[in-house]
Amino acid sequence: VAGTFPVYGICDSGQMGSLPTMRPGSMVNATVLRHGSILRGAMDGHPIVEVTAATISSTASASKYQGQFDLKIGDIITAVVQSVQRTQLNVKCGLWKGRVHGSMVLDEGFSTLEGFSVGEVVKARVVGFRKKPSKSQSSKLGPACDLLELTMRPSLLDPAVAISSKDMCADLSVGQEVSGAIAKIQESGMVVQLSPSTRGWVPCLLASQDIEVVKDLFSHFTEGDVVKCTVMKQFRKGLDASLSLIGQYHQPKPGSFVVGSPLTKHHQQHGRPETKSSKSSAVVLLVSLPFGQTGRVDITDLSDVFVDDNPIKGVQDFSFLKCYVLAVGKDRIDLSLRKSRTGVELIPASQDGDTTSDGAAKLEPAPDPEIASVGDLHPGQVVRGYVKAVTDQGSYVHLGRNVDGRVKITYLTDGFVKDFKSLHPVGKLVKAKVLKVDYASRKVELSLRLSHVDPEAAKKLRKSGGRLLLLPQASNSCTSDGESLESSSEDEDAEPMRSESEEEEEEEREKETVKVEKRVK
Repeated sequence: VAGTFPVYGICDSGQMGSLPTMRPGSMVNATVLRHGSILRGAMDGHPIVEVTAATISSTASASKYQGQFDLKIGDIITAVVQSVQRTQLNVKCGLWKGRVHGSMVLDEGFSTLEGFSVGEVVKARVVGFRKKPSKSQSSKLGPACDLLELTMRPSLLDPAVAISSKDMCADLSVGQEVSGAIAKIQESGMVVQLSPSTRGWVPCLLASQDIEVVKDLFSHFTEGDVVKCTVMKQFRKGLDASLSLIGQYHQPKPGSFVVGSPLTKHHQQHGRPETKSSKSSAVVLLVSLPFGQTGRVDITDLSDVFVDDNPIKGVQDFSFLKCYVLAVGKDRIDLSLRKSRTGVELIPASQDGDTTSDGAAKLEPAPDPEIASVGDLHPGQVVRGYVKAVTDQGSYVHLGRNVDGRVKITYLTDGFVKDFKSLHPVGKLVKAKVLKVDYASRKVELSLRLSHVDPEAAKKLRKSGGRLLLLPQASNSCTSDGESLESSSEDEDAEPMRSESEEEEEEEREKETVKVEKRVK
């Protein structure tokens, strides 16, 4: 070869580098392997030569190296297994290194690769190329910069079958069941590798129906684990998808349990009461459920014992909740977090001390009954609920997710109060007595008078010369000394306590009014 040019030494290992035995001016025998470019004609360059101590047959050398440089998609090769990982085989074929992904071993499913060993010779087919991490910015193509993507699928080893880089992408459709290896685990979910070029995302709520698993994915899954998934949604065709480990989309059934994540607290600002046709609901907590659904937890379903101050205080610290499904409607899923339903206590029954001021042990608070309909109420029953609305005609108390009760002005207090609205803020926990239940129209009449809610406490207070509380205590029990039942002496708007005869006369007037209303109707 005439002229002066750099010499690229190619050794048996396929590495290109310096030749330590060469010195300036030394004479060597060289065989030209290829003219022009080193890298399959991608760029012009000097000829490739092999330097040896003796003359080598140019035909044999050229054939050996030309074949190794000219690998292309579709070529069938023989490779040696260099290492066996959980998700891929690392192999070597002459100058080239490559991998066989677990999804490219079988025609269907993901291979665990347990049956392969180091040094084993396998037959594979080139399906694509990928850059080495250190050469990611290089435009060259060859064994120095690229790795082989190989397939061992029996159906693709037939030379008559056309093959392309698209075969590295999983062909997905919604509802399809696929297998993949967990590539990465995060608190919010997991990345699953379905093929060399296709990855899917499993949200934590779709990873399991067991709350203990959902709360700690790291303890129940390991990177490299092979899992079976259901395709829920495709983000980009042939590339990424949303996956589920708990099957296809389905609605929860009443009476079942479901794992959810609290979205936000939502206090409804109640104004005018709902009409007869509207559904009464005081949703406090919105819960994100699997498959993009949203459930609602009523304020009366947060715990077995109602809490007056910030009823969702004990729920906000939980990332995931075990919920009991009460009812499923067309666009509504009612949930319960009561311990009697789920077996999990989220909100402490009492936030006070364990003993009273005199050192006596406190009694366990009685649970507030679950009121699902007006059929769960009867006249004379004493219940607790949350003030839902305050109007000029009285107040409305929320007793259950579908039940509200009305309190007329007459039954708000035992004494006269000039501004009764300030005593009934929306959301306040109150104790009331059921006066009347109209099961046909689903209307409930309540009283907040202490003399109706707790007659014994009212009698003791009369005997002690005190005045009745303008609003009865919402606690499930009263103290023996009646101190908690006394009103403030600074309240100048409250009138003195009425006598028993006056109480009876007023009740008679109410009865007469009801009779007149019935006759008018």
